[in-house]
Amino acid sequence: MTYGVRVTTDPIEEPIGLAEAKSYCQIAQSITAHDQDLVRSIRAARQFIEATTHRSIITQTRELTIDRFPHGSNYILLPFTPLQSITSIVY
Repeated sequence: MTYGVRVTTDPIEEPIGLAEAKSYCQIAQSITAHDQDLVRSIRAARQFIEATTHRSIITQTRELTIDRFPHGSNYILLPFTPLQSITSIVY
């Protein structure tokens, strides 16, 4: 069985904010030359952790598709947990 998972709604925030990242890197808040790079790095780090652990660490919406209904079992393994809710199931 083949699974496909895609993010349909990205998180509205990241695990840490720009100010916290700048503080950790000892960059003054007034220096803005690297802000976009830091924001991209924060996002990339979250995405890497989620892909590696198969766990969503920030609320987001994902869509799971499978190529067929599971044969010989009565469950579908959900790859990204924990879940807050299931919006719909379409067969």
